[in-house]
Amino acid sequence: YGFQAAGLLNLALDTLGVQCGISNRVQTSQRSVQIAGVFNTADITHGSVQLAGVWNQARRGTASVQISGLVNHHRDTVTGAQVTSLYNYARPCERITTGPDQRSR
Repeated sequence: YGFQAAGLLNLALDTLGVQCGISNRVQTSQRSVQIAGVFNTADITHGSVQLAGVWNQARRGTASVQISGLVNHHRDTVTGAQVTSLYNYARPCERITTGPDQRSR
């Protein structure tokens, strides 16, 4: 299933994909959601969510969340979060704390 609203391009393969942005490409994913963003690419992941951001790429991860950020890349990780910062790179089995409050997400 692939869903697109108020956007230009949506390519969904073997996934549930929801988009209100410009481009959303999903392959072999359970869920990919992009709201008010530009690009969201999820590859072999269970959940990839981007809100009001620009880029969110998740590969072989369980959860990847980006809110009000620019770039968030997760590879081989369980949980990763980026909130109002620029770059966040997750390595295998690493828990991430970002943002001014340094809360663990």
